[in-house]
Amino acid sequence: MPSELSWYFAYGSNLKKNRLKERIGHWKKDQKATLNGYRLTFAKGYCGHKNGKANIKKGPTGKVEGAICLISEDQFKKLDIKEGARIGVYKRILIQVESRGETFNAQTYVMTREIYSSRPSPEYLYLITEGLKEHGYGSDVIDKVNRIACMSNISLMAPYTFSRRASS
Repeated sequence: MPSELSWYFAYGSNLKKNRLKERIGHWKKDQKATLNGYRLTFAKGYCGHKNGKANIKKGPTGKVEGAICLISEDQFKKLDIKEGARIGVYKRILIQVESRGETFNAQTYVMTREIYSSRPSPEYLYLITEGLKEHGYGSDVIDKVNRIACMSNISLMAPYTFSRRASS
């Protein structure tokens, strides 16, 4: 019996088609999609991350652009390994995305915890922005992702406290 297919929502480096193909092989189909009610972040999720990795967090006015791919459970199991789901770095969740005027149930990955916000490496950011281009996104979305990546350097563990020195 063939494995049932489900939608996978990619918003990070798996947007780059060659990267995803190396990880899971060929998939049935893909198309651009938007996840509303979430926002894109870049963070370290465990000590093995040298730079920030893409993550999504709930946010009422948020919007994350990405793509949905129709893949099998066997392919999800391969992604579970690559995304660190088996060791608790990311976990798979169910979400609803919009694509071509329709709503789709999809699965995606979120970090189980963000240690701290961190900028992605240039190579990692390249995979994301090139993947967005491959799925038909324009410079407005690419610029948005680049802005978010540049802002990713604030600690999530403890709030910063700022003090002003009294002027003499």
